[in-house]
Amino acid sequence: MQTPSCKYCGAQWSYAETFKNIFKPRMICSHCGEENYYQSDNKSSWITLFGIPIVLMVALLLDLSTSLIILISVILVLVHVSLFPYRTKLKKVDKK
Repeated sequence: MQTPSCKYCGAQWSYAETFKNIFKPRMICSHCGEENYYQSDNKSSWITLFGIPIVLMVALLLDLSTSLIILISVILVLVHVSLFPYRTKLKKVDKK
């Protein structure tokens, strides 16, 4: 797995740098200062979220306790968020 790289200068971003910027609409490269945007066709990032309801349904079918189901849910969401920098794809700004 790799973190994204700047589409202008090609510098590889660190995990911390990517994670810090994932909640912003534009990501500024710390190396060259150019604006990068999320690539909108990255549908694979949502696949992990679709697994959460499936795991929860299986947990309910196995008659697990409510606290264990909540713990499993929290762990799955944390895994999804922590892996987000590796699934982030960037694109250049469309200058008009």
